[in-house]
Amino acid sequence: MTYVQRIHGHDEIACPVSDNLLARVIRADATEIAKIAAALPEAVRSRLAAFCYLRAHFREIGRDLASLCEASSLIREVGPTLGNCLVELKPEHPPQRSHTRTPAKITLASLRDMASISDEMGAETFETA
Repeated sequence: MTYVQRIHGHDEIACPVSDNLLARVIRADATEIAKIAAALPEAVRSRLAAFCYLRAHFREIGRDLASLCEASSLIREVGPTLGNCLVELKPEHPPQRSHTRTPAKITLASLRDMASISDEMGAETFETA
């Protein structure tokens, strides 16, 4: 029997781990994901791989988790269609990329910059009185 539930009227894989553990996986890099996954039973690891893969924003995490699962477990736990898909996507070597992202640097204009822009615009734009 595959681990597929009816959620909101659709067949969907429910998250097999707690929200806290899912949050740790999402924030982890590939090495940490492997450590977390090693502590999970094979069946839970397979279901978590499928759960993540089916969400576009967690797809790479799902692929990384699938690479740590046995093909037979993926097929047994999530069904032959999705299980075979995950087996085909497994890289030949464990993932080396990092899931942590460097936040984009954002700079804001200072009040001094805004004042000089305002002075320039005011002189050009509002002199038609």
